[in-house]
Amino acid sequence: MTPMAFIGGLLAAASANAAVMPIAIVTGTFILEDASTILVGVLAAEGQVSIALALASLYVGIALGDFGLYAIGRLAATHKWASRFAERNALAPFRDWLETRLVATVFAARFVPGLRLPTYTASGFFRMPFKRFALSVVVATVLWTTLLFGASLLFGTLTAKAFGAWRWEMALLVVAVLFLIGRMNTRRWLGRQRDRNPPPPDAPVMAPAVSHGLTEGMPPLDTGGRPFSSFEVAPAFLFYLPVAAYWLWLSIKHRSLTLPVLANPAIIAGGLCGESKAGVLDLLGPEGRARVAPYVSFAMPDGDGPDDGAATRAIAALEAAHIAFPIVAKPDIGRRGTGVRPIHDADQLARYLERFPRGHGVVLQQLIPYEGEAGVFYVRRPDETQGQILSLTLKYFPRVVGDGRSTLRELILSDRRAGRIPHLYFPRLTEQLDRIVGNGETVRLVFVGNHCKGAIFRDGQAYVTEAMRDRFDRISREMPDFGFGRFDVRFQSLDDLRRGEGFAILEVNGVGSEATHIWDRRTTLLEAYRTLCRQVRLAFEIGAMQRRTGLEPMSAVSLLQLYLAERKLMRIYPGEENDCETAPG
Repeated sequence: MTPMAFIGGLLAAASANAAVMPIAIVTGTFILEDASTILVGVLAAEGQVSIALALASLYVGIALGDFGLYAIGRLAATHKWASRFAERNALAPFRDWLETRLVATVFAARFVPGLRLPTYTASGFFRMPFKRFALSVVVATVLWTTLLFGASLLFGTLTAKAFGAWRWEMALLVVAVLFLIGRMNTRRWLGRQRDRNPPPPDAPVMAPAVSHGLTEGMPPLDTGGRPFSSFEVAPAFLFYLPVAAYWLWLSIKHRSLTLPVLANPAIIAGGLCGESKAGVLDLLGPEGRARVAPYVSFAMPDGDGPDDGAATRAIAALEAAHIAFPIVAKPDIGRRGTGVRPIHDADQLARYLERFPRGHGVVLQQLIPYEGEAGVFYVRRPDETQGQILSLTLKYFPRVVGDGRSTLRELILSDRRAGRIPHLYFPRLTEQLDRIVGNGETVRLVFVGNHCKGAIFRDGQAYVTEAMRDRFDRISREMPDFGFGRFDVRFQSLDDLRRGEGFAILEVNGVGSEATHIWDRRTTLLEAYRTLCRQVRLAFEIGAMQRRTGLEPMSAVSLLQLYLAERKLMRIYPGEENDCETAPG
């Protein structure tokens, strides 16, 4: 008898006795938890078990099973009889991953069938903090089990109508398919981690390989403690799942899925997606225009094949705006630093435009030489005369300092932080990876101040002043109905920024932006979710106030079309190979 058939028989037998059913459900989760969840959902659809009893039993059984796997891992590290359940070589690829990504990995294992056994056993084997593990397990279990049970409940109702007497066979078929998918996902995931996190080279570890404190005018960057937060490199779809659930709840409460787009009604979709960067900058009034980094924008003509005159027109536009090289080229529609490149001369500009998709907009902006960069997240309700800075994020750009003996690849891999995420740096440094970096020579690993590109973020809220808030108040009030978003700025010194002076605005982002200080490695997962949920709630509240003035949000279909179009564009923008910068030590 197969495990799935056994679980089905166990649940069927227990359905006649309500007192035995919880025990049967818990027992089933110990064997195959997803299979049990699906089959219990089918039973609930048929009225053979109450939804409350079914969910409670599933929660308890699955959580106990997860804690049991952790315990087996702990025992395996010290007892020979348990070591057969957690073979050391098989778990080795998990060690470094778990040390910096425990919460994210626990969530991933819950949502990807087949990853739970190796992940949770490895967590115990390598003695990961049990409190953090247990809290992650409970939250992930409630989220995943509720979703899977709800889908199974609906599935059971549909199959009962569509397949009648064959409904149980169909349910078992679905479980079998999920089981096979889980086994394949486990093998693929382990393979990707081995490829993504190769062992360091045999060369001795250099210290320090990466100098994080070279940014002038900024507070020194502390490099002690763990290099990442528990969720800093988590897959985006997993990390934002609770925020998406909160968005849905607020949508029901406010009777609109797209209400936040009204937080900035003068911007396309409120800046949630699909907005023009140049179009938003054009909304700036005199106060903002005096501080924005000079820029020009133009659209690449439609058609196939290269546009030989694009570079000539671009240079003419730059000269007319009195903008000299170096500049920054970036797509007019996009986010997360995709397609953003430093351009130092006409030849580089020509090569960039040759690869840019036809029929779409390009922004060419003066490269501001200041080292300091920050994200200023600002919110102001329509009925307020003064807004607030909810978040100030200081951005640091990791650099490698050469010793005259080691290659760029070795220097990156030897660093305790950069060596854990080489996949963020290697693609754009391909041609230089095997070059020996001169003694004292500095190579900047990333140009774009974006977390997903490898920049380092720190919470700078303690540096916010009344003068800074007043300056951004004046800038935002000159923009039509702007009440929610983030100003990305560069500055010569933090003292200047605190006085509301000496900074240049690079971009203004709308509802699609976030308070990026959450990516500070010292931020806890709970603090991050509290921050994100607060900003989502504020976006809905501001949108609701704008709706009362007679404005109507765009439809969900239109918003989805904008999002899909933006995602399609981001896949074809020019890449970021070799956009590093070198500088004397």
